[in-house]
Amino acid sequence: MEGRFRCRGHLSLQLMRTTHETPMPDNRDRSDRPRRRGGQRRLADLAVAKRHQEHIAHLQGALQPEAEALRDSTPAMEVVGQIRSKATILAQERLEGDVTPIVEATLDEIFGLGPLEPVLRDQAVDTIRIENAVIFANGERASRGFRDAAHARQVVDRILASVDQDLAASPQGVQAVMMDGSRMRAWEDEAVLHVEIRRRDRSRSERQESKRS
Repeated sequence: MEGRFRCRGHLSLQLMRTTHETPMPDNRDRSDRPRRRGGQRRLADLAVAKRHQEHIAHLQGALQPEAEALRDSTPAMEVVGQIRSKATILAQERLEGDVTPIVEATLDEIFGLGPLEPVLRDQAVDTIRIENAVIFANGERASRGFRDAAHARQVVDRILASVDQDLAASPQGVQAVMMDGSRMRAWEDEAVLHVEIRRRDRSRSERQESKRS
């Protein structure tokens, strides 16, 4: 501190200036302003997520027709195994390094509920919220979301159709019990999709065991 400020009086004056000076307004266009480091990191993360979504969509488009063709003639586990193998080969042609996350995400799209699948599999998650394309698990943003709002709506409509509910026919929203016993509420507010899912009640021992695992 002494190397920077020669005396306490100088320090006091410096503090007074810092406290009382009013910052000049930045009239530059928002796009021309320098971004904070955290904002740059966020943009980088979004760019990576977008590329991952593009790879997943490509693999899904290439493999979905084959998966559907095999469903009626091949046991389910064999279908998943065959599609996983082909997805791995296709992913390795496009990407370097570990392609497992992309492959598993593709399988979730083809056979499950897309990015909602890993959240539903996590037994430590008690509440799930969807805001357009973003998924929140226990109040925190999930690492992966939907491609866009249309993708989210497609998955939500699929869930509701399995329990004979239709959001389009219910302007006030719908409430449903999912196949696993979880309670789901979905509604639209000014064309923005909102979904709340509360997992079925579990005993304390089940919760503790899921957290340990």
